[in-house]
Amino acid sequence: MPQSSAYIHNVLCQFNLQSQMTEFEASAEPLQDWLNNTEVRVQESSARLHDLPAKKQELCKLQVLGKVQKSN
Repeated sequence: MPQSSAYIHNVLCQFNLQSQMTEFEASAEPLQDWLNNTEVRVQESSARLHDLPAKKQELCKLQVLGKVQKSN
């Protein structure tokens, strides 16, 4: 009987871990989407920067976008 009790305990622990992993993946999805979108914007931004004035202009644009996103 102790072996079956240990088995049941292990199965319940496995289900609990699977549930926690599912919840974690769901909660991490918006963050992953934001990171992916940010990476794309940075790459696009970098591709447009050929000189110092363009870099300064892009920096100002990104700072404004950052402030807008923080306020939301």
